[in-house]
Formats: sequence, structure tokens, C-alpha cells
Amino acid sequence: MPTNAEQSLKKAMELEGDDKPSTGFLAQVLTQANRAHEVPPLWKSILDSNPKNSHAWANYAGSLMQIGNSAEALRALDEGMEKAEDQLVIKRAYAPALASVKEFDKAMDYYEDCLDAAPTDISVLWEYAQTLQAAERTFEVPKYLRDILGANPDPNMRANVLAWLVEL
Repeated sequence: MPTNAEQSLKKAMELEGDDKPSTGFLAQVLTQANRAHEVPPLWKSILDSNPKNSHAWANYAGSLMQIGNSAEALRALDEGMEKAEDQLVIKRAYAPALASVKEFDKAMDYYEDCLDAAPTDISVLWEYAQTLQAAERTFEVPKYLRDILGANPDPNMRANVLAWLVEL
């Protein structure tokens, strides 16, 4: 039924305002149908009509990363930092992208900005701890692992955090 879903979501996008919340669902349908290369133009069309849409910038860059175009994704995130209303959304998307290309210092700065806004966000804490380890700053990791435990994670995350703490 992906064809029906695609048609319905495209129709929904025509009826929606500038935010176009159905775009994310359409992107998932296209990706699952092995058509991920069609996703970046969807997000780009939203950006063309509303360049201040922070979530569209983050999703556009994410879709570019997903199809293996990391250089263009990083350029899109840079542009999003200049044009978007909510830079924190861009920083949240930018930090793991920077970590993946080993720009650890800038990635850690963005993670820290995200943690200032949401100090108990378990996914940000986990990614930040991984980035610290990749940057060979393992001595800082236990603090963030303890912060995760203090945020009451689900049992699987708790087990992973405890195992990593024991390992350290």
C-alpha cells in the first residue's frame, strides 16, 4: 500500500500550510520504498517557500546524509544556521553530522548548547558521551553517563550505560 500512502500524503501536502507536517511521513514512505533520493527535493521545496523553517533545514540535511551526500548536508546545515529561526534545532542535527566527519570540537560545542536547553535529554547525553570518547576525552564520559542514569532511561539504555560505566 505504499503507493496509496504516497498519493494520500502528497494530497495532504497540497492542502497544508507552509509547515507541511506530512512531509516527514512522505519521506519515510519514499525511503522505505528505496526511493530515498527523492526525499531531499521534498525538503528543499519547503525551504524554497519558507527558508526560516528550522525543522525543514534539519530534515533536508538529514536526507542528504542518508543518501551519502555528507558534504552537501554540511553546507545545508551551515546555510540553515544563517537563515533558520531556531538555531537549536539546526545545532541538534549538526552535532552528530560533525561528529561523523570527526569535527569533534564544533560538535561538542553544539551538543553543549543542546544540553543547556534540555539537560536531561537522554539521546543528546548519549551522543555527547560517544563524541567525547571518539575525541579521546574519555575522562569526561562518566559524568554524562551518570546524568543519563539520573534522567531515568528505559531499561535497555540503562543497561548500556551501566555496562559502559563498568568498562570505563
